[in-house]
Amino acid sequence: MAKEFNLSKRNLLRRFKKATYHTPFQYLQRVKIEAAKHELEQTNQSISEIMTDTGYNDAKAFRQTFKKVVGISPSTYRSKYGRSKEDLLDQEF
Repeated sequence: MAKEFNLSKRNLLRRFKKATYHTPFQYLQRVKIEAAKHELEQTNQSISEIMTDTGYNDAKAFRQTFKKVVGISPSTYRSKYGRSKEDLLDQEF
């Protein structure tokens, strides 16, 4: 990215963090976790499918990152905020 914007790596990181309050890595993690949250709320896909769809290959890393960002595990999040299976079935028809 630094080359693309003709900036030094340090300057890009400083500017990115000033604009987003996160490093690029932290920002990317948050974007992925937000996508996972949406999928947990709106679909009945398995957590493993959601994990791979959002770019994670390691279940333990996904769970740890999710819990660090959201404060609860993916399964607890789905129980709390996900739609019921009946609602999801009604939505398909």
